[in-house]
Amino acid sequence: MKSFQDCEEYKHDKIIVLEENNSKLTLLNPNKDKILVITVDGCAIADDENKRCDYALVCSNGLEIYVELKGSKIKHAFEQI
Repeated sequence: MKSFQDCEEYKHDKIIVLEENNSKLTLLNPNKDKILVITVDGCAIADDENKRCDYALVCSNGLEIYVELKGSKIKHAFEQI
């Protein structure tokens, strides 16, 4: 995955919270694994031409998780991911 230093943050917390507007996702990380959290929308991808998710997470085991937080327009979220 390409590096976006200003958009990246490593987290080791037991509870990782991602928020945007009125939506929130709480992730449990009981082993305090090192997780790279990338803010995609508005940072790594800041144009209006490309569909994109809100966050990308890369776990220490290489697992990638793409997160799109929605309060409405759920169908549109599938297109963004």
